[in-house]
Amino acid sequence: MTSPKRHPSAFSDVKSSDTYYETIQIAVKHGYINGMGNNRMDPEGTLTREQAATILGRLHKYAPTASASKLDVFTDKSKISSYATSYVAEAVSQGYINGYTDGTFKPQGNLRRGEIAKILYFYLGSSLGESGSTLTPPSTTTRRTSPSRRPARCLTRPSRAISTSQRACSPATST
Repeated sequence: MTSPKRHPSAFSDVKSSDTYYETIQIAVKHGYINGMGNNRMDPEGTLTREQAATILGRLHKYAPTASASKLDVFTDKSKISSYATSYVAEAVSQGYINGYTDGTFKPQGNLRRGEIAKILYFYLGSSLGESGSTLTPPSTTTRRTSPSRRPARCLTRPSRAISTSQRACSPATST
């Protein structure tokens, strides 16, 4: 995740015949995934907590504005990679990702399935409709980010990926 935007065919571990080739091309083109450095994408690798925060920030295309002081509550804040610090602070500020009860963030810890479910739920604005076909207004009983800071609403159905033609999403409206 360290190198600037690059064409996925430049990754030594991504072949045009790989099932994820096109998806990686899209992710790199739009700048939310950059690879792991050393000419590698590591498409079969795991995702760390700090990498997830960074990808969400890049995908949403926001400039992180949260102060790094948001990370002062974590005893292991010094272990957060420099490229990820502002994105992690923003994700924590937005409530997309939290630390652990022992006071750590575990930036290089791999995401567990429950954690990614929570991150995606809050990132999508906790507004996926029950029918699964539309986005609904936020619930007043569900924890939300402030209206001006809500993530963009990009999906029309939870099962549909963001299309290649969607360069940016329209901001969520305040309700």
